[in-house]
Amino acid sequence: MLYVKPIFIFGKYPRFIKSDYSGFERNINKSFVMNKAKELELQLRQCLEDADTKLLEPTLVFDEEEVNEALKDSSDLILICKFCIGLTKSLEKLLNLQVPILLFGESKVPYLALDAYEYLYDKGDVHVALDYEDLKAKVKVYELQKSLCNTKVLALCTDLPAYEQVAALRNPSSEQIMERFGIQVEHVKHAELVEKWNQIHEEAVDLAKEWLHEATRIVEPIENDLVLEAKLYLAVKRLIKEHSAAAVTMVCSDQVLPLPVGCFAFAKMRDEGIPAGCEADLPSLLMLLLVQKLCRKPAFMGNVIVANPEENTVAISHCAMPFKMAGFDVEPKRYELRDYHGLKFAGSLTAYYPLENGQTVTLVRMDRNLTAICAKTGVIVDCKEGFSCRTTLIIRISNVRDFVNKTLGNHQIVVFGDWMKKLEDASEIFGMRFIK
Repeated sequence: MLYVKPIFIFGKYPRFIKSDYSGFERNINKSFVMNKAKELELQLRQCLEDADTKLLEPTLVFDEEEVNEALKDSSDLILICKFCIGLTKSLEKLLNLQVPILLFGESKVPYLALDAYEYLYDKGDVHVALDYEDLKAKVKVYELQKSLCNTKVLALCTDLPAYEQVAALRNPSSEQIMERFGIQVEHVKHAELVEKWNQIHEEAVDLAKEWLHEATRIVEPIENDLVLEAKLYLAVKRLIKEHSAAAVTMVCSDQVLPLPVGCFAFAKMRDEGIPAGCEADLPSLLMLLLVQKLCRKPAFMGNVIVANPEENTVAISHCAMPFKMAGFDVEPKRYELRDYHGLKFAGSLTAYYPLENGQTVTLVRMDRNLTAICAKTGVIVDCKEGFSCRTTLIIRISNVRDFVNKTLGNHQIVVFGDWMKKLEDASEIFGMRFIK
């Protein structure tokens, strides 16, 4: 729950936009202003009624001393609605609360909010909302920001040499992640996961039979391959529960033996609302977590294999495609069961199903230092089985050269729909550059 404290700054000479937006009317009649305050509070409550937010009692400010009243309430976000020139200097007191400030006024009238922003923007976490749509979108991101605080993610098998040789070189430190998002990273050794995996059998046999029943076709795998993968799925979920974690990633290498790679298990977890990232890539895991919370959908994570500037297409390829890409509440797609890159160590398992052409998607990733998010929309024009990894999406975008020059790395998160505005809002509130 996000607690929002509204502060209505009226001052001595409040002004309100005329109904035809042709100018302002000034009215110092107290009863008129009080009615305006009630009207504004009602509009705010209606705007935020389906948000996970509690709007506190507004504080009305007519002089500098009344700003002190607003300092008494504990909140997660201060919403300043300003209707006068002046009193801006006194608002600096609110910065001492170390709480984000969102500036507003009347819908589509940023005049007085921007007047305050000039003084405050470089002194704290301060942003501006243009209208109720913008206000609601930004409050949703503040909800996300609060929900991430003290969240824990697991990085599995990071004591293996493969982690230090590859993933560790592109990952931010745990301190950077905590500072930016308030998220704690907990590393789990290979031996701990193997111990859990070895404890599971009968439950995995039953789960493997369910997966076999869901499949439309089985090519290379045998039933024992599914049992080994089901054991991994169940072992990872137990670790998530024991560590009170919200997301997971794991080293991908034959060094994880006797464990299989987690492609199929991780695709299933994403369908269940658990962000499960590949290759112990922490920036990609964090992006999966943000995307899932913002978009309420599972997402695909893949490599940029080919970028064709003549056709303006990119090929994004990986082996863990969720079966509910259209949303958590839809029926999962059925799939054929395949091996992992033509290899078969420890029963490694993947799945394939074709995604429909014409689907709008957003490609997004953050940089390893957690300072920027780069996003671009596109349309699926083809879906190939194999090619590089098990599933390869061919996505048409507006300018391939521009994308390759601006994007922040190889792994891209792909989610159904156009989420550019929400991602831009999130970048702003988390203090990250947004590149498009």
